[in-house]
Amino acid sequence: LSQGTTTHVTGQCGFSMFPVDPARLKPMQDGMAIFTDTFPPEMETFTSFENYLKYISTVKIPENVKFNVGHVSLRIAAMGFENRRPTPEEMEKMKSMLREAMEHGAIGLSSGLIYIPSVYADMEEFVELCKVVAEYDGIYTTHMRNEGDDVIQSIEETLEVGRRSGCRVHISHLKVCGKKNWGMSGKIIEMIKKAQQEGIRVSADQYPYTASMTHLNVCIPPKYFTKGIPGMVEILKDPAMRQQIRMEMMDPGVRYENQYLNCGGFDGVFVSRCAATPEYEGMTIGEAVRKHGMDPFDLFFDLLIRNDGVASAIYFCMDEEDVFNIIQCDSVVPGTDGIVKSESERAHPRAYGTMPR
Repeated sequence: LSQGTTTHVTGQCGFSMFPVDPARLKPMQDGMAIFTDTFPPEMETFTSFENYLKYISTVKIPENVKFNVGHVSLRIAAMGFENRRPTPEEMEKMKSMLREAMEHGAIGLSSGLIYIPSVYADMEEFVELCKVVAEYDGIYTTHMRNEGDDVIQSIEETLEVGRRSGCRVHISHLKVCGKKNWGMSGKIIEMIKKAQQEGIRVSADQYPYTASMTHLNVCIPPKYFTKGIPGMVEILKDPAMRQQIRMEMMDPGVRYENQYLNCGGFDGVFVSRCAATPEYEGMTIGEAVRKHGMDPFDLFFDLLIRNDGVASAIYFCMDEEDVFNIIQCDSVVPGTDGIVKSESERAHPRAYGTMPR
């Protein structure tokens, strides 16, 4: 509100507080722990958007609010953390839950394609779901599969979903990560404009900073999360698996959104929140390594273990020239992508400084 923002778009990047499968509530909350330290006791009743709205009507909200249906939440409710395509029955369940939300006023579907289990979904799954969204002239909002080495392919995937489903598409926090990819903003803007000329309705938002923010655990390849965040933590306790993950994180040939490489190593990874080990907050992992005299990967793995896999980090991975180019595109609007858990947290300044900046 202090920025002049009066409309709050929620449920971004695949995460919404609904729909909930009560049997999978705890792992769902584990994945959402970057956003909040507490969950309402009523959350197990959020099995539909209609039920969630009943809860929201009891909460004082100072802004206008628009709600997305998060694909992460949708998939967990339908099929847990399985790394596979949904069965026809599971797909119908997701479409039914999505349609219920659209009927009750949701604005569309959001995806977070670096987050489990959204990362396990293929393009066909999103085309099918977005056909439902298109029936209501809703919007498919995506944190794309890759914002670094494969950013062009990720733009193409997003545009193809819009092309085949007929749905409006919107790219969250459009950016180019990784020094070797800097300068690609011009190509990205050209792709968006060409798609619009073709008739695809596509737009994007951006926060005007050269650092991103998300889970610290996204540095780990997604294949290690099939049993959720607790399962990944158990894997990190195995010395042989730690060595294997270390090698994969250092290998640009292992294709995933590798924030370790995007930042040029641990000197570009700033620990913003790790509640169980607050002594590491406010410094990069590289600085922590030099202070404590530890192997950098051992310190990183141990941080995740001691915090049950739940910690947040700011990643210095972008170039200012790309930031300037993107915000000047007519189809890009500013958006905070803001995450603030508490007044005492070392939050990314985008949460409160995006609009003034």
